[in-house]
Amino acid sequence: MGRIEYPQLAWREGIEGMVVVRFVVEKDGRVTDIEVLRSPHEYLSEEVVRVVSSSPKWKPVKLPKKAVRVFYNLPVQFRL
Repeated sequence: MGRIEYPQLAWREGIEGMVVVRFVVEKDGRVTDIEVLRSPHEYLSEEVVRVVSSSPKWKPVKLPKKAVRVFYNLPVQFRL
């Protein structure tokens, strides 16, 4: 996954907290359906969505040998 950078406007305004995003890892490893479940501010949400959406393909889950779609919840903590 790419590097998360603290958004300048959020830093200046003293915004911090946890962003939780949910997304699907498809059978071929692509990340789709990114959704922000919780966030203290859109500045932080946008950064997490940017990084997750630009991530390379993930290793798909296989049950037992067949790849399946999987939902992931990812919490990201921003602290000043």
